[in-house]
Amino acid sequence: MKTLGIILGALHCAAALTTPKYGSSCRNITFTVQASATNLIVDKPLDSDLSSTDKVNAYLQALPVTVINGLPGKRGGIFKLAALYCIPQFPASHFQGRFSPTGDVPLQILLHGSTYTKEYWSRGAWGDSNSSYSWSWAAGAAGYATLAIDKIGSGLSSHPDPILDVQLPLHIETIHALITQIKAGRTKIAKPKTVILVGHASGSNLAASLAETYPKDVDALVLTAYTSGSSINQSLSLAQQYAPAAISDPQRFGNLSYGYLLSGSVAARTAALYYEGHYDPTIALNDYASRGVHALGERFDLGPKTQPDYKGKVLVVTGANDQFVCGAAQAQQCSLVPDAIMNVNATFPSSTGFEYYMPQTGRSINWHYNSLITFDVTFQKLDYLIGRSSAGWRVAMEGSS
Repeated sequence: MKTLGIILGALHCAAALTTPKYGSSCRNITFTVQASATNLIVDKPLDSDLSSTDKVNAYLQALPVTVINGLPGKRGGIFKLAALYCIPQFPASHFQGRFSPTGDVPLQILLHGSTYTKEYWSRGAWGDSNSSYSWSWAAGAAGYATLAIDKIGSGLSSHPDPILDVQLPLHIETIHALITQIKAGRTKIAKPKTVILVGHASGSNLAASLAETYPKDVDALVLTAYTSGSSINQSLSLAQQYAPAAISDPQRFGNLSYGYLLSGSVAARTAALYYEGHYDPTIALNDYASRGVHALGERFDLGPKTQPDYKGKVLVVTGANDQFVCGAAQAQQCSLVPDAIMNVNATFPSSTGFEYYMPQTGRSINWHYNSLITFDVTFQKLDYLIGRSSAGWRVAMEGSS
């Protein structure tokens, strides 16, 4: 079983996959949710304590002490969540009677990682012209609807206090409030029978933590850039040269408080997120130029935990060359990922189904040359886990031109 994900990847490499002819029809939508949570209340640093990269790094290095000295306290409010909603778009005949575009179309709720926005799942914040890199497009071709969300503190969603508010507990409650609205049919999107949470990096940790807190909210988890143990690599993090976004890019972020950070090294970001020789360098440059902010409060969570109460399905998709897992090892020599992924299974002891896949990518799995292979294998495994046959992807692939 341990080599299954690798073998499948090798087999798919032999096939020449092309961008699906039919994908998704998308529209922007904004939700309003009310949520509160017990966050960690800490002594907030002064702006002068975060006014340079050196000062930010000093704060990050002292963060364990800050967390230990923090006290629980209620935070909350009314928040705007910006999202991109996409539904499958291809002729009904392409479903071959297995599922109907007017019937139950499973909904994937997509949660981006830190320094990204909802555009990570589509064409990037720079609007890449190649839909081969679009998770949402590929999901639509496989017969899934997607709802990519800007988490609070990111993109076009509300930007509350980046230290006291933008923490994992309040993230959980805002997404739970949204799922509650969707399942009750109180939104302008189709009410799904099957809800799947898909995360990337810290978005995966959010998805797993929400499934543990509210196990009835979701039927399956797809956790990308996710492993067992801590997901924080201190050396890689410090190398990003974070500084207040308001100082680094005042044109885009001049209205944000200093607890919202922006990375300052294109080389460090590229090394952390991409696998050398397996991506288009232009994409990495565009990714850096359009990068999003990182709220300091997200650092108060120390990584994945055991989720004993979640009984749904789990699919882990983590790049075999993810430097946050590999650490100091060179990407070509990293041998830590397989065990780190397999150990995730033990953190979901009540799960009723577990699968994994290790594409030959770095951390940002969507933005590598083999993205279509990654999407293909991922959605086949997801179909299997939730007991669903998807003619959509295969027929759309065959109809490509």
